[in-house]
Amino acid sequence: MINTLVCDRHAMVRESIAWILGHSKEINVAGLAGDAGEARRILQSKPVDVAIVDANLNDERGTALASWIRGNLPDTKVLLLTPFENDALLLEAEKAGVSCVLPKSSPTEDLIRKIHGVAQGEKFIAPDDLRAAKARLANSGVLALATLGETDRNILCHISNGLTDKEISQQVYLSPQTVRNRVSRLLSMLGKSNRTQLALMVSNARMTGMMEAV
Repeated sequence: MINTLVCDRHAMVRESIAWILGHSKEINVAGLAGDAGEARRILQSKPVDVAIVDANLNDERGTALASWIRGNLPDTKVLLLTPFENDALLLEAEKAGVSCVLPKSSPTEDLIRKIHGVAQGEKFIAPDDLRAAKARLANSGVLALATLGETDRNILCHISNGLTDKEISQQVYLSPQTVRNRVSRLLSMLGKSNRTQLALMVSNARMTGMMEAV
């Protein structure tokens, strides 16, 4: 019997998944959780073979919960559910030790098959897919955002919000000239021609989870 935990921020989703899994003779739903805190309490109180985790929980990212599970409950595997697949999430999931990233639009049979595979130790994140995702993110410049310091990230976020160099200087406590110099350096480093392109990059990075809003 495979003991599972279903953690999803939407009650209808987690209850629907529990209903589906309840019809399988080989899968038992050990608990339902609406957030990461509740999931941790359940995981620490009973054995769980596979945690089915929403990628976008209300209190933290699903990959953060996956990292905690890997560090504290290494025998529990994680299947991450997402409303849509993206390159940044794939890399983040692999780093967190997730065994499988599955779109919520997947057929029921696929979910059950992946649960069985994950429980048996299978990894469904292919190395070729990871390499392709890294290449696409690197080509778009989004991957480089992860290497920036806090001040540069703040400057980019303020640019995306339409602030001028003078207005940004007041927010990051630097002179306007220093901000201009940093913006020029960011344009060169990220391969962009103007502030509009920087703003679009930040917008895309936020949507993919590579850069949190400040």
